[in-house]
Amino acid sequence: MALLSDTIIAGGDGDFMSVRHLVLRGSNHAIGRALADVARDDLAVRKTPWTEPMMSRAQRAFLARNWPSLFARMHGVAAAFGATLDDDTRDFSFLAYDVGVPGCSCIAYPPQATADGHAILSRNFDYTLGGHTDMPLGGGSLNKLADDGGPIERRPYCARPFLLELHPDDGYPTLGMCAFDLLGQLTDGVNSEGLCVALLNDNETAASALIEPFGRPGVGLSEGHIPRFLLETCADVDEAKEALLAAKQYYVAAPCHYLIADRHGRSFVWEYSPNRNRHFIIESSGAPLPVTNHLLHEHAPIAPEATLENSQRRLAALQQRLGAHDAPLTRQQIRDINSCVAATDAVGTGQYVTQTYPGRTLWYACYDLTDRKIEIDFYLGEHGGGIRRSAPRSFGLS
Repeated sequence: MALLSDTIIAGGDGDFMSVRHLVLRGSNHAIGRALADVARDDLAVRKTPWTEPMMSRAQRAFLARNWPSLFARMHGVAAAFGATLDDDTRDFSFLAYDVGVPGCSCIAYPPQATADGHAILSRNFDYTLGGHTDMPLGGGSLNKLADDGGPIERRPYCARPFLLELHPDDGYPTLGMCAFDLLGQLTDGVNSEGLCVALLNDNETAASALIEPFGRPGVGLSEGHIPRFLLETCADVDEAKEALLAAKQYYVAAPCHYLIADRHGRSFVWEYSPNRNRHFIIESSGAPLPVTNHLLHEHAPIAPEATLENSQRRLAALQQRLGAHDAPLTRQQIRDINSCVAATDAVGTGQYVTQTYPGRTLWYACYDLTDRKIEIDFYLGEHGGGIRRSAPRSFGLS
C-alpha cells in the first residue's frame, strides 16, 4: 500500500495554481516509489546520468546514517526509474521540479498567547508569479537541476504545489506543503508529535557579495531538506536543535533560515552567519515569535538597506500588531495579523522586483500544533483589480 488518495483541493483550469493533496501510507520504499511515479508521470522529472559518482556515494552514506526514512524512499525512487540505488551515475535523493526559494512572514504562538490555548504557527508563503526565465536564482545555477540536461520549462515557480500527507510504517507521520522537490523537501509542515517547521528565504545574505550557492545537489541537507528532515526525525524543539547542530548543511541556490515550534509552546529561529561559519539560535521568550526574510542575530550590515526594507517593514508591522493586543488572540486575529503583511504589491515593487510579474501570498497556512492540523487557502488569480483566493480548508493527520 502507498498512494491512498490524490485529490485537487484548490484551483484548476483557468487558475494560477492547481493544488493536489496526496495521502500516502505504507513502507518508506513504497512511499518513495509512489512519489517517483507522480514526479515521473505528472511532473516530467527524469533521472539521467549527470552527477559525480563520488558525490552520489557520499550522499547515500550520509542519508543512510542521518535520515534512514529518506534513504529507504530512495530505493523506491530508483525502482520507479528502472534502476538500483547503487547506480553512482544518478542521484535518487531528490525529485526536483519548478525549483525556487520563497519569501515569507511567519509567527509562532505559544498556547498562552491564543484564545483556545493551542500552539499555532501562522505562515504567509510569498513568491513571484513568474518563473525561472523571469527571476533566475543563484546566478542561474538552478537550471543545473534539469536532470535531462535541457532547459527548465517556462512556467511559474509555484503553479503545481502539493499538500503531502505521509503515514510511513517507520517514522513520524507528516503533513505539509511541497512546491519544489516531491521526495525530500517541504516549505512548511507539522508532524504527529506537534512539531512544526517553516522555511524562509534569507534575502540579506542572498543580496550580499557573500552568497555562494552550490548550484546543484550536494552531500548533506540542502535548504529545502531541513523542514522535512526535522519533521521526520524529531518530536520537539530540543530534538530539532540537536539534529540541526549535528547535521551537515549547505544551500543549492539561496540561504534560508527556519522557524521551528512545538506543541508545548517553545519556538526558535535557526540561521547561519552570512559566511556560513557560525550558527545562531534565536529563542522565543515565551511570547509570539515573528520572523520574515532578514537575519535576526546581531551582525554588521552586509546588504544595501533598500534590499532589506520590505522584510524589515513586514517584521515591524507584525511586531506592532502583536504589541497592540493584550488579550489572547483568536484565530481570526491571528489571520488578520498575517494579512497586514500579505504580498499585494504592483509589478516592479515589493520583495520580488521584476518587470513582468508581481509577488503574491500564494498560500496562507495556520498550523495547529496541538491538534496537528492545518487550515490553508491559496492564491488563484486576479479579476477586476482584486485578488481571488480559495476558501480556507482544514486538514489533519488522521
